[in-house]
Amino acid sequence: MDRAEAVTAFRNGKGIVSAVLDGRTVQLTAELVAGEKSMTVRVGDELVIQEVDPRRGRVRVSLR
Repeated sequence: MDRAEAVTAFRNGKGIVSAVLDGRTVQLTAELVAGEKSMTVRVGDELVIQEVDPRRGRVRVSLR
């Protein structure tokens, strides 16, 4: 599983993350997995990418 870093604080389980894709750093829209949507994510927090939606450029992430 790949790692990502929160670029924005998450609100309602959603935010922006930065991740390395094919050697480039990209920013993606992210959503916390269902069981963690109420958890606090601050700028700079490290997250784990659980699922990727390449068509929409979105990822589902978790704190673990």
